[in-house]
Amino acid sequence: MAVVGAGQNQTSDLALSALMRGRFGELLAPRVQHGESDLFLLCLLSLIDAMLEMPMEEVLEKIPLDHATKAVLLGQPSVLGPVFRLMVAHESGDWTAAAQLSARMRLNSEDVRETTGKRSSGRARFQMGVKRKARGLRRVAPLREPGYGEP
Repeated sequence: MAVVGAGQNQTSDLALSALMRGRFGELLAPRVQHGESDLFLLCLLSLIDAMLEMPMEEVLEKIPLDHATKAVLLGQPSVLGPVFRLMVAHESGDWTAAAQLSARMRLNSEDVRETTGKRSSGRARFQMGVKRKARGLRRVAPLREPGYGEP
């Protein structure tokens, strides 16, 4: 991941957080409508401005992304806004907001929490899945079959 090396003054925690966010988007993708947008990429790039120490607007000028993804990364209204807010709520441990967003998105908040690893052993299990993926090891599969939450 060449972009991670670009922000050499940043700690590895920022890169790990970006990977964790990406993994969250990847695991959530089969459960929510997101059109042509890549939720892994959306969540991964949500910290790219901090990693590169550049304004998000400048970074996104150089990356070909769909309109919905760019809009949410720039803080503009987007159909992907609820996904982004759900990711932030889980990351910050705001379970009330996460439950409300999950309900609006027709997701069971417990299943979303379980999928992200927050239920059983907290952040450590989720990070383990991200670290395995980053090292190219065995993929950690979601706990439910794709299509969950669809009407």
